[in-house]
Amino acid sequence: MPTDKPKPKRAAGRPRKLSIEAEVLEKIATRPATVDLDERMLKMLKGLAEIDCTNYEMAVVLGVSESTWTDFRKRHPALDEFIEASRVNGNVSLRRTQKNVAKERIKNTCQNCGKIMILDMAYEGAFLDECPYCKSPDVTHTHMPADRAMMVWLGKQTLGQRDNLDTRISGDPDGAPLVFSTLADFVRNQAKKNK
Repeated sequence: MPTDKPKPKRAAGRPRKLSIEAEVLEKIATRPATVDLDERMLKMLKGLAEIDCTNYEMAVVLGVSESTWTDFRKRHPALDEFIEASRVNGNVSLRRTQKNVAKERIKNTCQNCGKIMILDMAYEGAFLDECPYCKSPDVTHTHMPADRAMMVWLGKQTLGQRDNLDTRISGDPDGAPLVFSTLADFVRNQAKKNK
């Protein structure tokens, strides 16, 4: 038969755990009404802008409301320009990475020191004869093909290329290509041919 043990009492010095709602209200009450920026915060904002964080996300990291952060940016146009320039730098970095992924490369691995050097195939010295770090001639070469999906994506984004679905069917006895817009049109055309 189970015995009913009394519940242990909380220690007097231990703080009471707040509900989620109470924690949110406490955070709102203690949230600063302004933004204090220093060099460390500017570096952090630069990093957030480079990875394309939204105003809301920046405000959360700073510990202020989105409206406080938006008002602060409006009052400080130099900060706004700094954030936009950081966003552009992030975009340029992303493009550079995408371009590099779309290139054929050679992976040179030194069997002696373990260093790996990845070089563009267009570079004349892509195949290393010796390790530039330890001068060992024991270097293996691995071909790294271009990422075709990245090349297609870059072509669409940069060069305006697109996928075309060719809906023409050849085989008309008169030599004219048969063009149809739907499967129903195709069936109707085939029925007319068979009559």
